[in-house]
Amino acid sequence: MSGREEKLNKGLMNILQQHSVKSESKNIKLEDLTTFVDRDGNINPSIVDETDPEFQALVENIRTRGLDNPIIVRKDPSSPDKYQILCGHHRVAAYRQIGAYDSIKAYVREMSDDDAAFLVATDNFSRKKNYKPTEKGFAFRMALEAMKRTPGRPKENVGQIVPNSSEETKSGRAAEELGNIVGESYKNIQRYVRLTYLIPELRAVVDSKRLKVVPAVELSYLEEKNQKLVFSTVFNNTDKKSLNIEQARQIRAKADTGFPLSEAIISAIANDGDDKSTILKLTGKIKSLLPKEVKLDDEQTELYIIRCILAYQETEAQEAQSSEEGEA
Repeated sequence: MSGREEKLNKGLMNILQQHSVKSESKNIKLEDLTTFVDRDGNINPSIVDETDPEFQALVENIRTRGLDNPIIVRKDPSSPDKYQILCGHHRVAAYRQIGAYDSIKAYVREMSDDDAAFLVATDNFSRKKNYKPTEKGFAFRMALEAMKRTPGRPKENVGQIVPNSSEETKSGRAAEELGNIVGESYKNIQRYVRLTYLIPELRAVVDSKRLKVVPAVELSYLEEKNQKLVFSTVFNNTDKKSLNIEQARQIRAKADTGFPLSEAIISAIANDGDDKSTILKLTGKIKSLLPKEVKLDDEQTELYIIRCILAYQETEAQEAQSSEEGEA
């Protein structure tokens, strides 16, 4: 067992030891099991992929040996006759795929909403090896939100990570404590959480490994309409183009200036570096038309020219529309 797995298992055992077991394992009908939903409406972040070799191995193991470990549940707060699955979503899915069982052994725990959310999120990491980046993000987010609401968390002896505000400090401390449990650095945890702010289309691009995590984090700060524009311009095609960290930062920086992004701007940034022989060279006449009172660097010059082209295109479109209306 790796050091990370030892930390994770120790952390999970500490969580479970704090909550009483209502009974010994009992058989609960599969139809009475529900998916966990936290107080913010977030569902269990671990998605069961039935085509995953890891899941299929679990199915075969249960088919031949039976269930080694009962699942862990709690009473469903919204439906007293039902039980929410806290640990064991994949085992339940395996039971359902096998089709030979109508019930499964489970331990019933008495647990608050936030403690249950923390357990669900952290347990997923002990059961699943090939977590997708955005799955990790939603799991970390669920755990952190629960930790920040739970008295005594973050621990007082955890060092300050983000000093800008009390809320940011609390988030940083929670991320460090969670990192100690799941074996990730707090910076990585914060990066993964940012992925949850991406639109679904970009999350899918990240999970398919077409877009790396760090540039995706930069894009996560864009407004939804700009994220959609990035996706349609760069990723919604067949040429498999992507964005590196510098390109993603450029797109975010331009958006932060308040200047509206466009396909032309995003495409220019995405294509930058593809062919260094096509670097724009300005003639003396063009340079003479640039603002003399403002000293422009290469990036500012590029942005100024793009703005001029967009303004010209808009003027042409308005003139064409006016001409059509006059002819009518």
